[in-house]
Amino acid sequence: MRTKSLCLQVFLTDVCNLDCKYCFQAKGNEFIQFDQFKQTFENIIQMLKPIKLELFFCGGEPFLAFKVIRQIVHYIENYKDVNSIDYSITTNGTLLSHQIVSFIKDHKISVTVSLDGNEMINEFNRPAKSGESSFNAVLKSIKLLEQEHVGYFLNATLLNYKKVLDVYRYLSKEFPNSIYTITEMVGKQVFINNTVQRKEYINLWHRILDEEFEYFLSKKKWRLKNFVIYLGRLISGKQTLHYCNAGNGTYCISTNGKLYPCYRLAKFEEYELELIDIIKNEVEKGYNFEKCSTCNIRYFCGGGCLANAKYVSGNIFVPCETDCFTMQIHLELSIYLYNKLFGYSNNVIVDFFK
Repeated sequence: MRTKSLCLQVFLTDVCNLDCKYCFQAKGNEFIQFDQFKQTFENIIQMLKPIKLELFFCGGEPFLAFKVIRQIVHYIENYKDVNSIDYSITTNGTLLSHQIVSFIKDHKISVTVSLDGNEMINEFNRPAKSGESSFNAVLKSIKLLEQEHVGYFLNATLLNYKKVLDVYRYLSKEFPNSIYTITEMVGKQVFINNTVQRKEYINLWHRILDEEFEYFLSKKKWRLKNFVIYLGRLISGKQTLHYCNAGNGTYCISTNGKLYPCYRLAKFEEYELELIDIIKNEVEKGYNFEKCSTCNIRYFCGGGCLANAKYVSGNIFVPCETDCFTMQIHLELSIYLYNKLFGYSNNVIVDFFK
C-alpha cells in the first residue's frame, strides 16, 4: 500500500505550564519516549509507505519535550523511506529560547503560537501556573522569532464573544504581517445563549471582515486563515464529507507510543489503532449521522469534530451542539465575505487565495 500523503501528530506530553480556562486536555505527567515513537513510526511508515510526510508536534506544551523533538527530527531526516517531510508545531509560546528558535529555523518548522489577545484577555484566558505573566513570555518569544526572521502563525481562542473585535484589532495592529486564526471555545460551556447574542456576534464579525477586506485591498494580503478554508469550500462546490482527516490520512502517536485517530482522542483507549478502520468508515459518511441527515449545511460542515462530540456528549457520533451552531455562523459569514470578494475583478480573487 502506498499513500501520497500522511499526517502524523506526535503527542509529546500531557504536561503544560499554563492553566488555560478552556483547555480540553486531561492533565497528567506523561512524556513520550523516543524509542516508543520510533517503533510506532516505523510500523506505520512501512504499512502506508507515504510519499510525503507531515509531522505535527503537539501537547500539553510540546517544548517541555524539546529533547525528544530534537531526537525525532534528527532521526527522521536520516530516514530514507520518506521523500518529503514538513514539520509543524503549536506552542503556548512561553518557553522559546535562542536555542529552540535556532532549531526551528534550521529545520524549517512551521510554528503556531497561541495568543488570545491583549494582556488583559490573554492573562484571564491563559494564566501561568507559576503566577508569572504568560502574556509577557509570549511577546518575548515572538520577538525572538522575529529577530531570527522566523515566520509564525497566531491562534486566538474566544471565551467571550463580545471580545472578538477587540482581539482582531489587537492582533492586526500589533502583528500586521502575521496570519492568524480566531476560533470559538468549544465544549460543554455555551458560547452564545440566544438569537440576540448570535446577531450581535455576527455583526461584530461583519465589522472585522469589512476592516480586514480594506486591509487586503491595500496590502494584497489576507490574514484570517480560517476564512480562506471556508471560502475554498464554497467556491470548490465539493461536498465536505468529513470534518477532518482523523483516522483517514491523519494519525496520532500518543505519549504511550500507541496510534489514535487524532491527539484529542489519544486519552481514550477505545480509539486505539485497531479501531481506526471503523472510525474511518464512519467519518467518511459523517454527514449521515441521524442529526446531520436533514441539516442544510451538512456538506459544508462534514458532521463536526469527532473529538468535540466525544468530550461534550460522550459519543463521537452525536454531533456537538456548539459545533453545529458555530458552523452555521461561519457559513453565514463566509457567504458575506464571498459576496464582497466576488464584486471585484479576477485578479483580486487570485490575490486572496495566494
